[in-house]
Amino acid sequence: MNYPHLVKSNTPHCQTCGTLESLMKQGVGSSGKIYYFCRACNTERCKKWRKKPGNMKKVMKNSQDYQKKNPLRLKSWQEVRHQKIEKRPCQVCGDKKVHAHHPEQDKPLLVTHLCPFHHKAVHLGKITCPPAFNFSQIK
Repeated sequence: MNYPHLVKSNTPHCQTCGTLESLMKQGVGSSGKIYYFCRACNTERCKKWRKKPGNMKKVMKNSQDYQKKNPLRLKSWQEVRHQKIEKRPCQVCGDKKVHAHHPEQDKPLLVTHLCPFHHKAVHLGKITCPPAFNFSQIK
């Protein structure tokens, strides 16, 4: 649908193109209205914002601040990037699309691979976490 003005105001829809699919909540305006954008429109919106003078510096500073606050996550990401940690199928169902779950936050190389469904179930306490694989033992 490319007619945002024809969508009922109380129905969540993309603020740019009016689509009702794959919406991402992007904040609340001063009037209390919640703004939504579809993935494509949000990507374009973010690209335009980054091109404005000074905004890329904000992105870089936020990235550096996050890396300082989360050194163990950074180490884990670097290990994946340098292929020291290989992605494996979900340890519960065998799905290929996985998240890396770290049962012990202070040990970034101790990893359990779980699909998004089972990863969420572990965090909600609905299932127990399967045994983790220790990638620090691999050279």
